[in-house]
Amino acid sequence: APVSKTGGWGFESLLPCQRVHRARTLETEVGPAMAMNREQKRQMRRQGELAPDGTPAPRRAEPRPAPRAQSDRATPPQFVREVRGELRKVAWASRDEIVRFSIIVFVTVVVLTAFIALIDYASTEGIFYLFD
Repeated sequence: APVSKTGGWGFESLLPCQRVHRARTLETEVGPAMAMNREQKRQMRRQGELAPDGTPAPRRAEPRPAPRAQSDRATPPQFVREVRGELRKVAWASRDEIVRFSIIVFVTVVVLTAFIALIDYASTEGIFYLFD
């Protein structure tokens, strides 16, 4: 059973940690002999970590991230342009939807207020009845 909550999936290597006998292993100059089932081998081939013949694939050099700008903060005009651009993407409700939803909210508030007032009145009367 895996120790972590993710079960070890989604990380760089899917090689198991246990060592096994030479007869059932994949022995290379790169690392120790480890047991892998077909599912693990297929997953490693898909990720490019295993060559088709079953040997570990050579590591590809990862591209370096682009250098960051001196300041990550936007200037006020740039901020306003970005906000306006994002607001253009918003799916605004139509007038009919706004009216309908406003009525629903208003009716819900009135009903819940009446319900709470009724409970308050009933509990107050019940307490006064008990203590009188």
